[in-house]
Amino acid sequence: MKAKARHDRWTEELTLILSEMDWTERFFRYMVRKWEKLGLEQGRRQNDLNGRGHSPSGGEELAGAVDEGGDGEQLGGENPLEGASEFQRLSLQDPSEGHTFDALYQMSLAAYAGKEAAMWNRLAAHAYDSFSAVKFRQGID
Repeated sequence: MKAKARHDRWTEELTLILSEMDWTERFFRYMVRKWEKLGLEQGRRQNDLNGRGHSPSGGEELAGAVDEGGDGEQLGGENPLEGASEFQRLSLQDPSEGHTFDALYQMSLAAYAGKEAAMWNRLAAHAYDSFSAVKFRQGID
């Protein structure tokens, strides 16, 4: 009688553990989709800001800027923004031109969302690998 009760408890526990393993992986995959969706939304918002007269290259007026020393030399040669990332160009852009800080903020949020999605994806892959190995060792489908 005790042996059967113990066997039943272990069978139930195994069922719960397998379910929890599945739920964990599914949660991680859900979080990947959630962060990817947030990143796409931020990217669209940033594109909307760029579409409202906000130049993605930005800072053209800085290409011919005079250094603060006042000796008349141009900063950075021909174009100090050549080869700069969009984020760098936007950070140098004159705030009076429009939505510079909004665009930077949206880019930052999109980058953060991308990193979060990648982190959750790694967790999901690790959970899948670990749980699959345990199931294989135990001979469980």
